[in-house]
Amino acid sequence: MTILPPRLSWKKDALKIALIFLFTGFLWIFFSDYFLRVLFPAPALYIKGQLFKGLFFVLGTALLLFLLTASHLRKRDLLHQQIRLAEIHYRSLLEILPDPLLVLNGKGHIEYVNSSFKKSLYYNDEDLLGRTVSEICFSDIYKDCLWDYLKGLQEENPPSLLFLTLSAGNGETLYVLSRWCVQRDDLGHLTHVIGVMTDLNLLLRASGEPSSGLR
Repeated sequence: MTILPPRLSWKKDALKIALIFLFTGFLWIFFSDYFLRVLFPAPALYIKGQLFKGLFFVLGTALLLFLLTASHLRKRDLLHQQIRLAEIHYRSLLEILPDPLLVLNGKGHIEYVNSSFKKSLYYNDEDLLGRTVSEICFSDIYKDCLWDYLKGLQEENPPSLLFLTLSAGNGETLYVLSRWCVQRDDLGHLTHVIGVMTDLNLLLRASGEPSSGLR
């Protein structure tokens, strides 16, 4: 099932509109005078016909521009609806994911967290959205350079594993094994960093080991 809409090229659309105007303009220039001479052979009528020709050219151009713009806007509206449906679809998948997940924007600020993340760390959206990753996640390896490490990940590489300490909203400390991947645009600019966490505290409690052993 195709969820994401087809990609549009603004250059292709702009070139298409320009070529249509160029073609219709040439047709009007080359054939309008010919038809005027056929319809109005008398010089006086021909001069009046020139005035109406200019009026019809303006009206015809406006109509053509309206049709092209309406077609383009309908296409954009359809794509917008498809994007919204795709966003709802993928967000619903993220919400039922049992592992905590967070999405960072290109500047390292938290843009989205799923329900598991908020439940595990006792936060809500107001507490998290807009904060930097370094305010929540701490690394013994990268210290204050965690974001520098994350934004330097390569898109084609497999998810990078990293042990992190998370500061929960209730004052507790969570130890997680995190997996990170990045998304970049066509120009290579960073757009999102996505992290999925495995709660090691839960694994230790399930195995009967005290979580303090990680300290």
